[in-house]
Amino acid sequence: MFPWPLGVAAAGIRNDRLRGAEAGAFLEQTEIALPPSAEQYRIIIKIDELLQRVNASRTNLAKAPLIVKAFRQSVLAAACSGRLTADWRDENQADNVNHLKAAILKKERTGTLVVVPTRFASSSRSLQPV
Repeated sequence: MFPWPLGVAAAGIRNDRLRGAEAGAFLEQTEIALPPSAEQYRIIIKIDELLQRVNASRTNLAKAPLIVKAFRQSVLAAACSGRLTADWRDENQADNVNHLKAAILKKERTGTLVVVPTRFASSSRSLQPV
């Protein structure tokens, strides 16, 4: 047996009429099997539980855009402040310093190190920025 809306639609009832017959008369003549009262009660309880979960999910889903927006803002703030890469910089700082020191010494030995005067340095010679 179909539930009411599907059964009526499948039977072709439109505007409370079934090919000229009243819907009430049609339903009076139609036998509809129903489960026992205890089973109906169990079904109602299960449907209520599921609808509560659906409503809770909808509420949580409605909050998702705000959570994503806040997450994006916090990542952007961490990136701009340097907190996002702080651990990486701490771990790789020694390697970078040693690499730069070796490059400077190599240029110094080969005579390709360019020194330019600057008015901000304590001496009259400083290294040119790379």
